[in-house]
Amino acid sequence: YDVWERAWPYVLAAEDAPGLSRLVSVANVGCRASAGCALAGGSALDAGIPLRMWARLAEAAAWHTNFQALEVLEGLETAERSAAARYVRHNMGSLLLEHRAHLLQELER
Repeated sequence: YDVWERAWPYVLAAEDAPGLSRLVSVANVGCRASAGCALAGGSALDAGIPLRMWARLAEAAAWHTNFQALEVLEGLETAERSAAARYVRHNMGSLLLEHRAHLLQELER
């Protein structure tokens, strides 16, 4: 997950939507493979990025008004799979989308 944190500013700066989509797909395939390993006795938290990290990535993505990284990031699987975690992620995603819309309005003024 260290790679995600280190690469994220560069992904946002490059505004490479196809590249970001590929990264999310690869991460999700890795998450599914880790989930299979978790079923075989590994750690269940290995099956996705931590929700806290997803929140940091999403917050940074919300500040980019010309690049729709936040929408692509919605497809990234997180390790926490509880109903509470899904609720928090959904509401945070909605708030960040509203934040970006407000930011766009302010920039248009």
